[in-house]
Amino acid sequence: MQRYILNRPTRVVEPVNSINIFDYLEYRSFLRDYYERRKLCDSKFSYRYFALQAGINSSGMYANVVQGRKKLTPRSMEQFAKGLDLNFREKEYFALMVDYTNQQNSQIKDEILQKMMSYKPVPFQRLYQKHREFYSHWSYVAVHQALEV
Repeated sequence: MQRYILNRPTRVVEPVNSINIFDYLEYRSFLRDYYERRKLCDSKFSYRYFALQAGINSSGMYANVVQGRKKLTPRSMEQFAKGLDLNFREKEYFALMVDYTNQQNSQIKDEILQKMMSYKPVPFQRLYQKHREFYSHWSYVAVHQALEV
């Protein structure tokens, strides 16, 4: 979305905290989007600044991880979580994303995915009176399903 101030386009930027970590399965995608959003919000933000915040010695580590040249180890994952300022639940999910991305075994990867899905909020809808009546007795649902076949 663009707004014009004095005939110059300016970009309206959503805050960094508008990125929901639980919308991601792959940590590199999350890190890429986080960096882009943070850079738009704060022009002073850089790989070097992140490294200082996270306690990482290499300012190029972030770029190397995002580009797939390096994997996050358990220690570096902790440092990244600190630099990203994640709360406890987000940190646990971030660790699962790292395990999911780095895992080669498809069976273990599926187990990790199931754990990740448990962190996602469950969407719900309000039931109106007509819906309550429909679901109030199992036979209504059974008859409805039988008639659809």
